[in-house]
Amino acid sequence: MFNEYIRSLVLPWQESRGTDDDVVLDSRIRLARNMKNRAFPERASAEDKAVVCEAARACIPGLNELGKGQYEALSVNDMSDENRDLAAARRIITPTLAKKGEGKLLFLRQDAAASLAVNETDHFVINTIISGSNVRQAAAEAFAVDNVLEGQTELAFHEDFGYLTSMPAMTGTGLFIGVSLHLPGLIAAKKLRRIMQGITKFGFGFSGVYSGRSTHVGNVFRVVNQMTLGISEEDLLDRAETVVGHIIEEERECRRALREEKSDLFLDRLYRSYGVLTQARLMEQEEALNLLSDFRLAVTSGLIDADLQTYAAMVTAVDSAYVSLRRFNDEDPEEKERARLLRSLIKKYEIGRASCRERVLRLV
Repeated sequence: MFNEYIRSLVLPWQESRGTDDDVVLDSRIRLARNMKNRAFPERASAEDKAVVCEAARACIPGLNELGKGQYEALSVNDMSDENRDLAAARRIITPTLAKKGEGKLLFLRQDAAASLAVNETDHFVINTIISGSNVRQAAAEAFAVDNVLEGQTELAFHEDFGYLTSMPAMTGTGLFIGVSLHLPGLIAAKKLRRIMQGITKFGFGFSGVYSGRSTHVGNVFRVVNQMTLGISEEDLLDRAETVVGHIIEEERECRRALREEKSDLFLDRLYRSYGVLTQARLMEQEEALNLLSDFRLAVTSGLIDADLQTYAAMVTAVDSAYVSLRRFNDEDPEEKERARLLRSLIKKYEIGRASCRERVLRLV
């Protein structure tokens, strides 16, 4: 299951359309938990890590009974270097978990939309992801895993501070909310900075998904909460929905203005980008992500007959880890293979009417 997922271009959860997915790519929840009276992973002894692993394995029957799919148990140390790199690139595991270390495990649900990481930054890190804007569903699935975990072991919890975590910023609820948004309209209208400043009042901030905080590679950003202490899970989710809803409205208005007030420039830019994607013979990763931003905008604007899963497949295809896997000739530069993969994907969706999963898996 794991080996199949990391080598496919579209993960199972990406096959479903999500709410407001013209703007929102996905909604993610991360819950950090630790065992009582055990050192955090960075300082834990081999015995502590072994006890944590045993408690995690005891959760598997309960996780499978949640009715969302079966979980596969994986040892990070048993993964090949290539598979770990691919898993990190697909954000199935974090760079921290990808580093070899004693007692590092991953329990991955069969749709790759939920996982339990063991002995990462904390003893247990629950991750869930949903297509589109739906932090409540992602949170509900994460809390269901948390309930199974709490039924198997006593967690580190303080009446005044809440759940104790290795990172002080996560102490309290231990809840991290991340919503990924495609914001080419706000970038073009030069309104993103104002939005970024505004959401800090709600305790949220921005980070780049494909780049750092100050750059706009791919025009995809993640809205994240900056506090977990002194606020309930319900309040955090309410604030997230308010913030994301406001950004969606602003982005749609900016896109409307681009279409109506600068229609020639708008169409020229999108079709030029599409032309480069179909014809280029060399492509840097950053350039590819920026062109794919225009491709996604063209799809959601109804200008190109494609689906959003095709965009997701192409984003995977341009990542260096995937390009290295697919390169036929080691002497060819990475840029050449990346351009070839993009041309192949575009040709595939143009030729047939098969489902996106059928189209992209034929390339693997």
